[in-house]
Amino acid sequence: MSKDVISLNEYAQKLLTEHKDERVFQFNFQGKLFWLKQPEHVHGVFRLLKPHPKESFLKEIERLKFFSSKNAPIPKLVLFDNNFLILEDGGETVSHLLSENTDNLAFKKELLLNSVKALNNLHKSDLIHGRPAIRDMTWDNHRILFIDFEVSSMNKDLQWQKIRDMAIFFHGLCRKDFISDEEVKYAIEQYEKICDPQLWQAFVQFITKYKFIYYLLTPIKSIMGTDLMAVYRLLHIILKKR
Repeated sequence: MSKDVISLNEYAQKLLTEHKDERVFQFNFQGKLFWLKQPEHVHGVFRLLKPHPKESFLKEIERLKFFSSKNAPIPKLVLFDNNFLILEDGGETVSHLLSENTDNLAFKKELLLNSVKALNNLHKSDLIHGRPAIRDMTWDNHRILFIDFEVSSMNKDLQWQKIRDMAIFFHGLCRKDFISDEEVKYAIEQYEKICDPQLWQAFVQFITKYKFIYYLLTPIKSIMGTDLMAVYRLLHIILKKR
C-alpha cells in the first residue's frame, strides 16, 4: 500500500516493524520529515544502569505534552502512544551548523545570539531543559527549537536549575574547537544583556566560586581532556571578563 494513501499512524506501525531495534530514526511522510522514537531496548549490564526504559519513555511523552501546553519552542508532537512518539523535524542542530560554517562568522554569531535568546526565553517561562547543549538545539527557519529534555532535577530550586542550565550551555560551547573564545565571550555578553539581573549575578557568583579550579588547572592545561579544557576555558573567559 502506498504511504500517501494511508494514515500517519498506519505508516508508523509499518516503520516500527521495520525498525524494531532502532530507538530513534528519521523518516519522510507525504513530503515532510519526522522523527520516530521508541522506548530504549537495554541489554546486559545496561539493565542495571537503565532499569525502567519504558517508564522513562512515558515520562518523556508527559514532558513533551507539558512543554507543548506552555508553547515552549520544541518540535511539534504529532502522534504518540505507549510504544512510540513522532515529532516533526526541527531542522539541523546548532552544533552541526556551527561546525559546518566555521568561516561564516556573521552566521555563527546569529546562531549563538538566537540560542541564548531561546534559552533565556525558556527560563522566563520558568521552564528548564536540563541539558541544553547545542547538539540538543535545532535551527528551524530562524527559530531555535529544543530537543531531548533531560529528566527533571531532584533539586526543586528553580533558580538553581536555571543556573545549571546556563552552566551546561556555556560549558558545551567551550567543548567545541570550532567555537572560538571570542565567540563564547560574545554569547556570554549577549546572555548578560537579556538575562534577569538577579539570575545573571547568581550565575556569575556560582562560576567564580570555583575560580580556584582555574588556578589548579592552569599548569596542566596542555594535557587536559575535552571536558576539563572546557571548564578551564569557561573560567578563563568569565574571570578575564570580570
